[in-house]
Amino acid sequence: MTNFHSLNDDVLFSICTFLESRYARSLYLVSKKARRVAFKQALSSAGCWHDDQLCRLASYMLSSEPGYHAPRAAFLKALEFHTEPSRSDILLSSTDTSIGTSTNSELASLIADLLAAAQNLTVLSFKWFQPWLVLCPTIGTALASLSKLTSLSLSTIDDDTLPILPATSSQMKDLTLSYTHGYSIRALTDSTVSLSPLLSVLTSFHHLDTLTLRHFTPNVDEDIDTAFTASFPSIRNLHLEDSSIQALEVVEHLPCLSTLSFSLSEDAEAILSVGPQWRHLQHLRVRYTLEILYLAPRLSTVDSLQISGHEIFRGLPYDDDTVPLLAPLLSQINPLSIFLSLNYIPHLSNLDIDSSPMWKEIACKSSRLRSFELDLKWGSRGHPDVDWRWILVRLSFRPTFIPPSDRVLIGDTPSLGARPSTSVVPRPFRTSRALLWLL
Repeated sequence: MTNFHSLNDDVLFSICTFLESRYARSLYLVSKKARRVAFKQALSSAGCWHDDQLCRLASYMLSSEPGYHAPRAAFLKALEFHTEPSRSDILLSSTDTSIGTSTNSELASLIADLLAAAQNLTVLSFKWFQPWLVLCPTIGTALASLSKLTSLSLSTIDDDTLPILPATSSQMKDLTLSYTHGYSIRALTDSTVSLSPLLSVLTSFHHLDTLTLRHFTPNVDEDIDTAFTASFPSIRNLHLEDSSIQALEVVEHLPCLSTLSFSLSEDAEAILSVGPQWRHLQHLRVRYTLEILYLAPRLSTVDSLQISGHEIFRGLPYDDDTVPLLAPLLSQINPLSIFLSLNYIPHLSNLDIDSSPMWKEIACKSSRLRSFELDLKWGSRGHPDVDWRWILVRLSFRPTFIPPSDRVLIGDTPSLGARPSTSVVPRPFRTSRALLWLL
């Protein structure tokens, strides 16, 4: 039988490329031969969350592996920085007593040195980026030199951060920018967030596929250059997390957008999005129904609609729920599939979820609907004794496939093939699947 040591190095090198770095590090310790073939993969990813980890990581990565002249950092492919500068004053090189004699400035220099040595990085995630950049501007120079980056995530940034990005754009596929917000504002007391600097920087990203913006709340009074007509056809996926309605102006410049995810910031002004209608979307993801209503003036058709925030739904006799407002909108976006997550808290006088007219309206308003997925979470009263076949009747589902799962309760009902009465749903539709999940 062939054993590990009987295989030649080329074969072993190929095998190691399929290992996660943590497993490669275990193999690295087995023998001298294992160390020789596994060390590149073992060094392919690293991260640090504390100051002392940063010091140890920099010391190790900036030294060389026996038999090699290049520092170990040259073999890094993925790197994460989660270390936060001292809270005393990031604008000064104040001493952080928790790590002995090391200062913020010294730690920032270590970060710059580590980035400068890691020229083969393809994935970089950097939390508290702007505060560290203030302490050591060389970090920006080091970042700009990373020409092989395909995925970059920078957190706690503002407009001043953006000018360093174009130099890193040649191979970029995935860009995540998390702007400063209420929890991190202490780090950037004079921060500005606006649309024009972002659009200007994006002109350098010719191969960008996915753009994620968190806490992006551009100034509503910003004087946007109306002559700025650049478009970014490579971007197909846009994720706006905890952002404002004004952030949706980015969509105007994405002619090939396929997937839009949007969640409204808690302190953002809840207003309708104003402007020309967007092109057809394959996927639209929001947390709550109201977020769709804010987008409604801009929406055309949507293939897949996902509402995933476990929105409270109380049913009859309440008339102030936002969830029923979704049904009239469905005739406009006309989705092929719907995923709806609800936190059902019924009135004591009516524990029947099937009494709501919303279910019939979903069927009537969605002429293209083929898939409906309901993720149902019950309130504090627990699960009542309910016959779940109601959803098949109300929605006129005729599923052809039910995935095997003990949590898919519809699949356990004996009457899946029964034809619902057309008197319940005037215009029944066909679906490929109907799922009901209980939490």
